[in-house]
Amino acid sequence: MSPRLIRLALFIFIPFIIISISSSYIMEWLWMSELGYSQVFWTLRGTQIVLIVSAFIVCAAYLVPNFRYLADQLKYISFSGTPLQGVNFNLSDPKQQKTLKLVFTLAAMVLTLMFSFGFYIRWDESLRFIWNVSYGEVDPIFGNDIGFYLFQLPFWQLIQTALVVITFLATAILGAIYLFTGLLGMQPGQGFQAKPSVFNHLKLNGALWLLMLSWGFYLDRYELLLKSDGIVFGAGYTDMAIVFPTIWIMATITFVLAVMLIVSRWINLNKPISFTAIAAGAVLVIGQILLPGMI
Repeated sequence: MSPRLIRLALFIFIPFIIISISSSYIMEWLWMSELGYSQVFWTLRGTQIVLIVSAFIVCAAYLVPNFRYLADQLKYISFSGTPLQGVNFNLSDPKQQKTLKLVFTLAAMVLTLMFSFGFYIRWDESLRFIWNVSYGEVDPIFGNDIGFYLFQLPFWQLIQTALVVITFLATAILGAIYLFTGLLGMQPGQGFQAKPSVFNHLKLNGALWLLMLSWGFYLDRYELLLKSDGIVFGAGYTDMAIVFPTIWIMATITFVLAVMLIVSRWINLNKPISFTAIAAGAVLVIGQILLPGMI
């Protein structure tokens, strides 16, 4: 598809979406204004728009450079011996490389739109976070005000989950394309083989994903106070004696793994990374499944 056709499609498609959304907004605003709830309408819709725009900016700032860098790496591939060997592609040609970057940029923007519109229905957590209040009572374990669990924690969990999903999705897409194009391969007894630029690209995205996982384990500590286990509500003996330390260990290990992936750009840490990843899996299974069940 030529860049001219892509621009024409965007010129038609984007206004169509805007008109479709705005027409329903106008009808809803007229109806709520008649009921005297126009302020409620503007508060809800304003929050949704801010959420969508903010998510779009953050996601685009992450995905677009990643996909454009991926397109730049594809100029080194060769289709000989692959199902695409008969296709007349020359990705090292500047003109085709420019078209490929445009296509990958549009793909990143589509994923960004899908991601950002996911926040459209999550306005409740955001409004509670913005207008949070203090209850004047603290929990007996962490010393946080009760309002933190009602107004702030759901919002941080929403952000953390979204970042985990987008970083994992991006890393998986990059890895799949590198594998399919032959830029990333695996040799028996030697492990994965690739150019340093490909490895560094995947390691950086993997490190971001691990950092978001580490943050998630950190937030999981607070969930222990909200869990319901049989007739007991809140953190029980097993939670504080086994699960709580396990969560701290997992948060630390995933953070260390992320740092090791970044440092491995300059130092060979393949074996320590493998051992640490195995240790993380063992701690997760033993500390959150086996031991709690036994106790």
